[in-house]
Amino acid sequence: MARTPNSPTIERVIRAFASNAVAQAEALHRTDASWSSGVHPIGDGALVLSGRDMYVNRVFAAGIAIELTDDHVDVVLARSQTMGVQPCFEVTPLTLPATITLLDQRGFTHDPDDDVHVLIRPVPGRPIEAPEDIVVRPVTSGRHLQQWQAASVTNWGHTSQRARAVSDAFSNAAFLTDRDGMVLGFETAIDSTGTAAPVGCASVTLCDGLATLGAMSTHPRHRRRGVQAAMLQHRLRYAHRNGCDLAASTTRLGGASERNLLRHGFASLCEIATWKTP
Repeated sequence: MARTPNSPTIERVIRAFASNAVAQAEALHRTDASWSSGVHPIGDGALVLSGRDMYVNRVFAAGIAIELTDDHVDVVLARSQTMGVQPCFEVTPLTLPATITLLDQRGFTHDPDDDVHVLIRPVPGRPIEAPEDIVVRPVTSGRHLQQWQAASVTNWGHTSQRARAVSDAFSNAAFLTDRDGMVLGFETAIDSTGTAAPVGCASVTLCDGLATLGAMSTHPRHRRRGVQAAMLQHRLRYAHRNGCDLAASTTRLGGASERNLLRHGFASLCEIATWKTP
């Protein structure tokens, strides 16, 4: 596959995404070993298995500089089966043609429903206008983490006990890897109980000068009033203070999150495709 003019940036971003996923899985194992999270080298990438029902179970950044072999695929199939998750590879614009051919020969197929769009913007870049009645604060204590967890469950609409357990486990691990990169958005007004209620939550992970923005959600009653803009503004300033020159995020193609990021100075970098076994 021919290298594109954006190849160095694409490789930088997908390698950072892989490093972030590895760190998250390792932190998850430290905080709760019952998920059996693990990381396994696959060529020039890694198979990251966070656990059954967890958000990340796939091969990252493999088959770009090194051609994958049947032995690599065998490891992915065996480890995924043991974990009880569907074997899955990410395929990027830099994935070698031989890697894609091998996946096809081994019964993997492209699942467009799981594809993501990678968007980037310079840090600090152009300023983001955010409402003054939303204040963003970092998560710096166990109490703040509990607020973040409760807000995330409400915002995403998790109703089952399992979904809550997955969400809480993810945030416990993120508290180790991101620390004050995890943030809560509040109204400046105080509610009737005398405590400020979170209206949004988000995170940013820093790796080699790249700020990866994720986990952003807003309370259903507070959408379309600039909560996400306020959290974007805060995290980009945080990234700038910590020496980052680039920010990246992933969205579904054509979704509201994509439109929101494009509106705030992000630009398309590439798409990451998902290849799975049937």
